[in-house]
Amino acid sequence: MSKKKEKNATLPYMINLVMGDQSGDGHGRTEHVTIISNLEKKDIEIAYKAGAKKTKVDLSKNIACDYEDNKISKEIIEKLIKFGFKGLDYVVGSDDCYSLWSDTYSYLWLFLVSVGNPDFKYEVINDDSPDIDIGGYGLFY
Repeated sequence: MSKKKEKNATLPYMINLVMGDQSGDGHGRTEHVTIISNLEKKDIEIAYKAGAKKTKVDLSKNIACDYEDNKISKEIIEKLIKFGFKGLDYVVGSDDCYSLWSDTYSYLWLFLVSVGNPDFKYEVINDDSPDIDIGGYGLFY
């Protein structure tokens, strides 16, 4: 279950969207974007799948899947524009493709959630939860 954030009754769920090499079998780098949402984790995942099916664009399976592969074609962006995507300020483009970074990728991913569930509301927040380095480097090999 998602963590509840008591301060916002309309967006009660706090969820981290993690991008990158979660398995640690490649470059080992990940970044996360934290959102508060009116939907809990499983409902966001369902909405994403519905949005991906509706648009025929599945970022999680087809975009940024290989090492140093941060490009998305203009054709895919044009498909998303037909569904109301207005975030071209978030992408840097050339003649045939756009470059994605973690903020852009998460923005597009959240857009697909909203296509799958038009009632989806969210805010990106700074997750200021403190980290504690407790050692354990040798646990992973």
